[in-house]
Amino acid sequence: MNILSIALLRAWVFLMWNAQQLIAYIRGKRSVFIPITDLRIVYCDNGLLVVDKSHELLLNSIHPWQNYVTLQMQLFFALPRLADFTLDHMYRFVHRLDAPTSGLICIAYSPKMAGLAAKAFQNRTTKKLYIAVVWGHVQDSTSLDRARLPRSDYLPTLNINVSHCTEMCTKTGDMEYLVDFAIGDLLFSWPEGRRQKIMVPDWTPNCWRPRSAQTKVTVLKHGFLEGSPASLLLLEPHSGRRHQLRLHCALGLRGHPIAGDLLYGRLYGDGDSVEIIKDHRLPRLMLHAYSLHLELVPKPPRVKGEKKQERVDGAHPQPVELYFESSRDMLQGCHWVDAAVFHSL
Repeated sequence: MNILSIALLRAWVFLMWNAQQLIAYIRGKRSVFIPITDLRIVYCDNGLLVVDKSHELLLNSIHPWQNYVTLQMQLFFALPRLADFTLDHMYRFVHRLDAPTSGLICIAYSPKMAGLAAKAFQNRTTKKLYIAVVWGHVQDSTSLDRARLPRSDYLPTLNINVSHCTEMCTKTGDMEYLVDFAIGDLLFSWPEGRRQKIMVPDWTPNCWRPRSAQTKVTVLKHGFLEGSPASLLLLEPHSGRRHQLRLHCALGLRGHPIAGDLLYGRLYGDGDSVEIIKDHRLPRLMLHAYSLHLELVPKPPRVKGEKKQERVDGAHPQPVELYFESSRDMLQGCHWVDAAVFHSL
């Protein structure tokens, strides 16, 4: 593609990016405006790009030239030279982040790096840390507050036995917990008739394709968000399931959903609670991908005539370790007040 074509495409993307956000805002479907130039590049070298993503931004779309408000189009506007038009999404997204979640995301712009990074995530030689704010003070006790067991009106519809919640979370240290239960898909029908795929614990009837999931939870602070008790948590997922952190907080922490979670807060929270009402007032889901540690293991060099399983002695490259940290402040624009501090980042 020549320079003129790329320039015209960038101008079109800029126009449609702003137009679609404006239309969505007027219709009440969007509450935040993201400038297309707000692309925070943390790292760009050796075929790897790490971006600090905004909240309320999809990674990509199956119809990229119809839905323009995506990280994919933001990347194309800023870095068209890295786009590969032979790919469905123009860029190789190594892992996923939900649209409402902000923070670090890896993109590979060379096939070799895409393979190395994908293998690192597959072999779990990566470490991802998230910051989250949940409603309520997560207590330092041998068992979490049973009074906060989920009591949503939707629990009978989901056929979830909340007594299982007392078995899913164990205390592992000072203000540290391990949430451990498998999760799977469920096509849920809302009372208004809308159907939506959600994640549910594996003991839920009609749960499809359940897979094991573990999350380490560290309580950093107790405080108040919008005047209501809340806790600042550090979350370390030991697996990468869809909506894992949101479900593990809402159910595994026994009624402490992530603030601003209009899906799982509604499903597993008390529908009349002050927290649910305030979820609609918050500017975002209070979940942020804070840090990322990668250990990339390059393939050993091949020697001409060498058999597939043979390698030259001493020719195994050393792993390359990369560490990235986000500079975005998730609490910016929110009324958060510290109370007790237990751990620091």
